[in-house]
Amino acid sequence: MSSPPIPIAIAKLKVQLETQLGWGSSETWSNYDVERLSEHIGQQTGVSLSVSTLKRVLGKVDSKSTPSLTTLNTLAQFLGYTDWRDFQLKTAETAAIPVEQPVPVSLVKKPQWIIPWLVLALLGIFLLGLVSFLLRRETPYSPTDFRFSSSTIRTRGLPNSVVFSYDATKARDDDSVFIS
Repeated sequence: MSSPPIPIAIAKLKVQLETQLGWGSSETWSNYDVERLSEHIGQQTGVSLSVSTLKRVLGKVDSKSTPSLTTLNTLAQFLGYTDWRDFQLKTAETAAIPVEQPVPVSLVKKPQWIIPWLVLALLGIFLLGLVSFLLRRETPYSPTDFRFSSSTIRTRGLPNSVVFSYDATKARDDDSVFIS
């Protein structure tokens, strides 16, 4: 039996990705979800597929070209097949792909606890940063904290030599001392 045409096979591939990941329809995936998918694919197959390539395959970006064989092989391997040909052969005889009706955004119920917890978390981070900033403030240095002197060693010819003496022991460990 011949393999299904590329667009049908890609549609089957897309459905299998959605099923395997359990993230719901790829039509509702955010950029973050596609980035996570890219990372998962890279970890599992050792091949890195860009977010833009995955968006084209998933139909999130208009593209008239078909994905490269490398992209299709990588996605098939991620799904547990040997390569794209193995995927096409094993899915050619499967039943027609069920078409999922997208759920209108207005019907998608968002958890009500997210916003208060997000506000509370951001407030906590702000307060921690403020406390850290206030506790880290250190007193500025005084000119008497450091000692510097120089003396010229006279010689008959040029150039003269200069010896510098300094004491910067009161400098904090995370500071640097320069003589210019």
